[in-house]
Amino acid sequence: MATITHKDKIDQVIDNHYFEFFNDYPNAVYIASVPVNIKRPDLNNFYFEMGIWNKSKKKTEIKILNINEYLKKSNYRKVLSTIESIVDNVTYNKIINEDIELNIKTKNVEPFQLQAERITHNTIRPASGGCAIRYEESNSIGTLGAIVSLNDGSDDWYILSNYHVMSPLRFEPGKLIFQPTEISRKRTTDYSKVIGRLMFGKFDEGADIALAIVLDKDKVKGGTIWDDNPILEPKPPIIGEKVKLHGATSYKKHGTIRSDNAYVKLKYRNGYNYFHKQILTTKMSCSGDSGSILINEQNNGVGMLIGGDCSKYSVFNNLNSIFNYGVELNPNNVKIKIKKFINPKEY
Repeated sequence: MATITHKDKIDQVIDNHYFEFFNDYPNAVYIASVPVNIKRPDLNNFYFEMGIWNKSKKKTEIKILNINEYLKKSNYRKVLSTIESIVDNVTYNKIINEDIELNIKTKNVEPFQLQAERITHNTIRPASGGCAIRYEESNSIGTLGAIVSLNDGSDDWYILSNYHVMSPLRFEPGKLIFQPTEISRKRTTDYSKVIGRLMFGKFDEGADIALAIVLDKDKVKGGTIWDDNPILEPKPPIIGEKVKLHGATSYKKHGTIRSDNAYVKLKYRNGYNYFHKQILTTKMSCSGDSGSILINEQNNGVGMLIGGDCSKYSVFNNLNSIFNYGVELNPNNVKIKIKKFINPKEY
């Protein structure tokens, strides 16, 4: 049984009340608006999907929600007040009173995790999208997402990846970024593996992003290590769209966008972080793939991987928002706007 209505209404409830959902279900991993039919999405037929961690079974169950059953009375009333204010009476009564049986199997998934990992990788020159990178003092790796330029008038190139990949311990501009051959807990002294220096970063509700300036352009190239195709300007995610990524662990993987409005709860350091308006896909990634660029069939950048479960789903930042509107990054909340992806035939 499920609450099914127009996508805009589901999104507005999630945007306004995601905290109530997470508060009523402390073991919830994510909540998202998802179409009933992923192959032929109909904006009038979306539902609430929630991943809830089951401690006793040590797995997360994906639930299709009937909000009347899944929210406590106090929070249920808050959600109903939002719905009532944005829909007509006929639609409101349908949302509240009509239960629809869905032909969807319950899936079991693992908790959401940032996907950096302690594994060994080879040195790749020139380094490019899809190869492993690591922060100077870290014993874990992630993925170099892409080489980009900024809209700052300079001809500098930057490595684009996650904050938790290039600044996992604390934000320290100037720290070195390595494209390594081995992982250890000791600081490396092989500075031939250095490809960048950390400059900007942010880890908050909308983005897990960092930029490191490229120190030697001869050590890197645009595009990805897997082919000569360019990464074109970012486009908004389309639900049901076929997509791919190039990750340091998973290599080249394909999947499907299931939601463009997922809210994800992450236990991070001494508290919780809530990512807003993320892209949810079928399982495409595993530990070590964080930072990978999500690319559509036309080779446009769509998202940047932040994490998932290595079993059923992956979660991405929305690159269209980051590129088109810019983002305030540390240090000093400097407004950064990425100009474009650097591609092989441009130099």
